[in-house]
Amino acid sequence: MFKTKREWWDVLCDISTGEVFVSAPVEKDDHDVSDRSFVLEVLDGVAAGYDEEWVRCMFEEYMLKNVVDIALGEANYLSPDALAKRSAVNNKRITKWARTDSYKRFMDSPHRMHFHSPAFNISSSQISCLCLLS
Repeated sequence: MFKTKREWWDVLCDISTGEVFVSAPVEKDDHDVSDRSFVLEVLDGVAAGYDEEWVRCMFEEYMLKNVVDIALGEANYLSPDALAKRSAVNNKRITKWARTDSYKRFMDSPHRMHFHSPAFNISSSQISCLCLLS
C-alpha cells in the first residue's frame, strides 16, 4: 500500500525484499544571509538558556516577516528594495505555503483580522516585545 503512495514518504524500506526506495529528490531551498543570521540568533538564545516559548516566538516572528506578510501584501514596513529581495528569496516558501491546508485555514478564518497571535496580524514590534517578555 505505501509503495504506491510516494507522497507519503521520502525513503521506503521493503523489509521482505531488503529494497530501499527513495522518492523524488528533495528540492534544496536557497538560503539567504538572513536565514543564517536567524538560525545563529536562535542557537545563541538556546545556549543562553531561553525557553521553548522564546524559540517558538522567534520562529513565528521570522515566518511572519518572511512569508506571511509578503504573501499577503502586508510587508509595508519594508523598503521597496528590501521587499523585492525578501520576496525573491522567500518565493518558494510562499508558494509551498499557499498549497497547504494551513494556508487555506488561515485565509478562511473569519477571525483572522481579530486574532492576536504572532502568526496572524500582530506588528513586528509587538512580537519583539512578546519575545523579550518570555
